[in-house]
Amino acid sequence: MINIAFVIDTIESPYAGTEKQLLGILRRLDRTRFRPHLVCLRNSDWLKTGDVDCEITVMELGSFFSFEFLRCRRRFARFCREQKVDIVQTFFRDGNLAGTLWAHKARVGVIIASRRNIGSGYWHNRREIAIIRYLKRYTTHYVTNSDAAAEETSRVEGVESSRITVIGNGLDIDTYPLPDSQQAAEIKRSWGFTDDTPIIGAVANLRPVKNLPFLVRAAARIVKQRPEVGFVALGEGDQRAELQKMIDENNLTDKFVLPGRSDNVARDLAGIDIAVLCSHRESLSNSLMEYMATGRAIIASDVGGNRELISSDDLGFVYPADDEAAFDRCVLRLLEDDELRSRKGQAARAEACRRFSFDTVMGQLEALYESLVTDHRRGQVS
Repeated sequence: MINIAFVIDTIESPYAGTEKQLLGILRRLDRTRFRPHLVCLRNSDWLKTGDVDCEITVMELGSFFSFEFLRCRRRFARFCREQKVDIVQTFFRDGNLAGTLWAHKARVGVIIASRRNIGSGYWHNRREIAIIRYLKRYTTHYVTNSDAAAEETSRVEGVESSRITVIGNGLDIDTYPLPDSQQAAEIKRSWGFTDDTPIIGAVANLRPVKNLPFLVRAAARIVKQRPEVGFVALGEGDQRAELQKMIDENNLTDKFVLPGRSDNVARDLAGIDIAVLCSHRESLSNSLMEYMATGRAIIASDVGGNRELISSDDLGFVYPADDEAAFDRCVLRLLEDDELRSRKGQAARAEACRRFSFDTVMGQLEALYESLVTDHRRGQVS
């Protein structure tokens, strides 16, 4: 039996990208070969009541620069000894920093760092980049979810490619059925639109990296040519007030809606006719995968791993990031051609069914875990 501690900052919601993937891994890990533990640096309302398929330990870490950090380190070391932890896998910024250092101090044999974001300067300041480069000496292996993230990990952190494994995200395709017209109409009405309003929408956290002000500005331009169109951004975050102010200032109050975080993306995507991703940075976007799984016509910025998903024009449009004219052309072309929207959506759905199997993801992860533990026990991994 291989004991694995998954270390993450916290889980605020089971619907966000990394959190959703981690919970999916915990749910599917073969219990005849692996025993998982979830270790969160901090508590959250969701963790107190949420459904997690393993034991949870909350460290209650506050500041990194306090005696509390040392107390948590000692507690984590005791936890690793008691649970006979073979692998620590870390997620998110604080989880990667604290988890790697604590696992090293606890003499855990295999330490795996996850890299699931693009844009090291956005996610880490210069001091933090220096720290993660230093922690490279204690890290056994790295798992990224895209080739783009692997390339950045190698370039920014100086990690040898032989120590990086790319394992994509997984989806339960069966939970993303193709929507019907009645379902689409119900969702549109819930957002305040008529049944036949063409909706351009994004599923994204309301934070700067998702570049949603770009979508608000695009809406202001597009409704002048196509006044029947509506816009939706499904998500929550610190930019809500800023985005709502932009919507009001551009007289889009009845055209652009912020319904909040979706608790059922597969259902709500039925109301979106053209699904967009405007991000400045992405590794392997869960939202983009969900767009594909539900057969949406897609427009995505050409950043990070987006072209790894939208790998041909048959699957959707990819435009140069922040190119307003190119984005508008893609939107207007899809609005004008129902058959083109349908054809691209069907092709995207077929691609999703072929590629996004959680069975494949779990097979790759479990094989990696067993290989790294075997190498360590044979003395091939320090």
